[in-house]
Amino acid sequence: MGIIGLSKDSLRKIMLRAEFDEYPDDENMHCTSRLTEMLGNFTQKLQKSAEDNSTENFLFEEIRVLEEIKGIWLPNFLPRQGFLTMLQRKLNKISHLPLDFMGEVWDYIEKVVNAVLMCHSDGYPQLQSSIRRAANNLVEKMKRKAFDRVTEMVEMEKVTDYTYNLVNQEIEKEIVNHMVGGQGNGIERMLEECPSIAIKREKLNKSIKLLKESKEVVAEIMDRNF
Repeated sequence: MGIIGLSKDSLRKIMLRAEFDEYPDDENMHCTSRLTEMLGNFTQKLQKSAEDNSTENFLFEEIRVLEEIKGIWLPNFLPRQGFLTMLQRKLNKISHLPLDFMGEVWDYIEKVVNAVLMCHSDGYPQLQSSIRRAANNLVEKMKRKAFDRVTEMVEMEKVTDYTYNLVNQEIEKEIVNHMVGGQGNGIERMLEECPSIAIKREKLNKSIKLLKESKEVVAEIMDRNF
């Protein structure tokens, strides 16, 4: 097995299967443990950010928002727009934390990948510079994709409600266009009788006609008898 094959196998062991037999004394290479610690620290930062904001500015934020959207509302209820404004502000305050976390994770992964590659290419010093450069380029591409994805997710959270409103507007526009029609004949189409109703109406008319004819026949027979 070559350098790349050995390196892949080692990375699977330390990053996916939590097998550290190749690096028993190097805790920095115990990837699953270190990544778990990073995730725990990230969670604590999120919680601390929320707690600091709530204790230092207790009710101040709510009061400011209510003053900005002055109006008459139900008592003890925060207006919907006020809630959305506060939510947007809180999201903006912590939106950098996921990106910071991603940066920390990928910096760590880059160091681990390089360490593994250098270990397995130790007998080929003339290749190590090229191997390190290729590995860094690959990690950088993967890092950019991860950052783009996380950034997209954060931005989607920021505009979720506005996107929802836009969707509502688009649906409303589509319904109106369908009803009115591009050529102004939508109302006429709405007033057109569907085939099933037309068939039922025809059957009903035939039944009424038959009843009238039967009534006339019965009346004629009674006149003859009396």
